[in-house]
Amino acid sequence: MPVPKEICFIIGMGRSGTTLLSTLINHHPQIHATPEAVFLIFFLNAYKNKIHFTEEEIELMFEQIKWFSYTHPWAGWSFDVEEVKQKTKNFVKAKTVTYAELCNFIYANFKVNGMDKSEAVLLADKNPSYTLFADKISAAFTKSKFIYIVRDYRANVLSRKENVDLKSPEIKLNAWLWNFFNERVLSFMRANKEKVLVVKYEDLVENSTGQLKKIFAFLGVKEIDLGEDENSQYKGVKEEEHTIPEGHEERFRKKYKDLSKPVNKERLDIWKTGLTEEEIIACDSICGELGKEFGYKPIGKTETSSKYFSYYLKAKKEILKERLIYYMSSEIKLQRLKKVYTKLGYAKQK
Repeated sequence: MPVPKEICFIIGMGRSGTTLLSTLINHHPQIHATPEAVFLIFFLNAYKNKIHFTEEEIELMFEQIKWFSYTHPWAGWSFDVEEVKQKTKNFVKAKTVTYAELCNFIYANFKVNGMDKSEAVLLADKNPSYTLFADKISAAFTKSKFIYIVRDYRANVLSRKENVDLKSPEIKLNAWLWNFFNERVLSFMRANKEKVLVVKYEDLVENSTGQLKKIFAFLGVKEIDLGEDENSQYKGVKEEEHTIPEGHEERFRKKYKDLSKPVNKERLDIWKTGLTEEEIIACDSICGELGKEFGYKPIGKTETSSKYFSYYLKAKKEILKERLIYYMSSEIKLQRLKKVYTKLGYAKQK
């Protein structure tokens, strides 16, 4: 398979439709969507200016890839860690390779189950965590484009409240996080208008054909009609084909069961009944002003956002923590990852 020339990035706060969008565009034969592996952002600060990579550095990258897969199994993709690691060592040996080229090479080796990507000219890498670092990614991947997906803040916080993977279901905390994530992308977008396409989750669900047409034009790939078939690489994913850490089987089942379901348009306004009146007021008070930028307007009574200042501080702390981790050395980050995953029971320390 030829190595695609560029990576486009799908960004947006978690539970905003990044996975849905990635799944849909993966039907295009010229686009090769990849799973969440996050090695790109994990090593970006340390490797962004490198043009020579040692075997030890490649070993470190693949160690991170392997450990992260314990919480994000490559369901829907095939990837032989040892085989691709050796290929990568050969790729960087005795020649100059930019970090962008290195990431491109590794991602291109994720084979999509049941899909022929031999014509792919573009990789699509989606991860909500990229949202906070779009400026840094753009500086290293200078020709890349970004698809920024945004969702009604009330629907987003309800989805986060209901999601078993998230640390906190607290509505007010997640409302502030919605603000921080989307403020950051808006700032990036205003400075890089030609690089960013905004897609509203609601528009994607209600008119996927029209939105995909716009996306394909933005990415510079041929326009095709994907029809009504919404099957994806997730169809037919079987639990027995993957190594699931003991005690986390239910998490796996829910995640991939949800991904294999067709889009449910009826859930677009479920927040109106899924949230209490008090929760809606809190969301409108915290996110209402920024929400208007995207056409999401408060529906009634609002209060001063300072009333929820304690949650502002908690959300700010989470954002600062993510940025602090970004600047840690790769070795320290990997040690931390192993420690956390072992403590949570996702993997046994080896």
